[in-house]
Order: sequence, then structure tokens, then C-alpha cells
Amino acid sequence: MKIAFLSDIHGNLQALQNVMACLKTMQPDEKYFLGDAVGYLPNALEVLDILHDNNFQCIKGNHEAMLLGEIPIKENNVEVYELDLVVDKINDSQLQFIKSWKTEIQFTHNKKQFYLTHGSLLDKLNGYVYPDSDLSILCDNDYDIIIMGHTHRPFINDFADKTFINIGSVGLPRDVGNLSSFLMYDSNTDVFEIYRIGFDESRINGKNIIHSSVTECLLRRTKSYVGKIITL
Repeated sequence: MKIAFLSDIHGNLQALQNVMACLKTMQPDEKYFLGDAVGYLPNALEVLDILHDNNFQCIKGNHEAMLLGEIPIKENNVEVYELDLVVDKINDSQLQFIKSWKTEIQFTHNKKQFYLTHGSLLDKLNGYVYPDSDLSILCDNDYDIIIMGHTHRPFINDFADKTFINIGSVGLPRDVGNLSSFLMYDSNTDVFEIYRIGFDESRINGKNIIHSSVTECLLRRTKSYVGKIITL
């Protein structure tokens, strides 16, 4: 069995379409999305439709929680997140889809306990777990595999008797800004692999309404990155 894990698309339709093209070739049996379909970039509604139509099992991120009014938006972030664009256009079906998302998913596969959330075990919506974070504070549980998003920085770290994974971001990576990240698990080999696929940030729709800080992130380039680069 193959399982695909995506996170943090943030309205980047082009990036998601590229990842979906990869998944069409990889043919995962199950697909999970770990939150933040909306925010920052302008095509959130199209992203929601793709997630729905392709039977992703979805987890709520902090941006969905802000959209639903469950947590506040700091005033200085209103123009950055651009959630008002979603509120103005979202239909009832899309809204109900988001409302159905939980803040965690647990399942057992290959006799291993999987735990999925957007943030962390300690803060499901807003917890940050980075490659150099202290993982010892996340070990008081019976899970074998802990998979997260939110930071937009992918990693796979084995610690104690657990595997901690951050998927990174499809739509707004924070290492190489135009290099989407997603995770595949092959239960036959028991191997997790982070994949990276590029997108053309100059072709993103609605560039005139994207906040300058988001544009800077899309243009960010670093020499080091995590994952295996693939092309269409």
C-alpha cells in the first residue's frame, strides 16, 4: 500500500496541480491533507475542490480555524493571510467541507500507530516542530509515527523509538520557495520519502494582491533542502 501526505497548500493552485500530476503516476491508495488549504495565495476555493474531489482525508490547520472564526487573526496579519477573499466567495458546500475537518487523525498500519496533526502533539493548530526541535517533549505517547505540517520545513527524524516527520509545504515552502514538498509512504518497503517538485512562481494567479512578504518567501532560495527532487 502507498499513502500520500500533503500539507500547507495555501491557495497555490499551480503547485497543487503539479503535485497531483505526480500522485497520478505514483498511484497512492490513500491520501491525507494536514491543513492550511487557504491563506496567503488566491486560489483557495479551487484547492478545496481538488481535495474534496480526490477523496483526501483532511485535517484542520490554523488558517481554516481562523477562517471559521475559531481562533483570532492578529490585526497585522489580516492583509498577509488574505482570508477575506475566501470569506467573500466560499460556497456552503466548501464551507461544510472545511467544518468537517478534525484537528487530528489516528490509524494503525503495519502494526504501527500513526498520528497526524497540523501543528504538534502539544498544540494541534499552532505548534511548531522544526528539524532541530527538542523531540523529547513529544514522546509521552504510544504513537510510532508522528506526521505534522505548519512550519513549511520538511524533515524526517528518528528519535527514541519514534519517527517524527514534517511534510513541509506544497504551496509556500520556506527553504526553496518554488519547490513544493510532499510525503509518500510505501508499506511494502516501510519507507517514507519526501519529494520535491518545482513550480513557476511567476505564473501564480493574482500576483497583484499577494502580500510582499509572501512574494519574498516564494523567491527564497537556499542551497540546502530536504527531499528528492522529481520532475513532471
